[in-house]
Amino acid sequence: MRLRRNNFYDSTKDRRYAVLFISALFVFFGMLIVAYGISRLHAEKKIPPDFLYFPPGAFLVLAAWLFARFSRARVRRPKSYKFPPLSCDEMRAARSKLMTKKKA
Repeated sequence: MRLRRNNFYDSTKDRRYAVLFISALFVFFGMLIVAYGISRLHAEKKIPPDFLYFPPGAFLVLAAWLFARFSRARVRRPKSYKFPPLSCDEMRAARSKLMTKKKA
């Protein structure tokens, strides 16, 4: 089972966006299943016609709430650097390397 999942993950175009792609795929198929179930219930007249406006509205409210939640979390998160800041000696050495490469 793990090999199949790894192969699926590795076969995506860009590894950084694989989680986004797979989760979007699951959401898409989940929404298809829900839409099919609602259409079957509507065809059998088990739900009122006004109920058909509820799922898209609920989805939009949920999406707006999630967007606001993630944007607030990103603002609160402290900015972290990939590398620690350089000391004065390291900065001097790096500048001298850049200057010698420009002259050559």
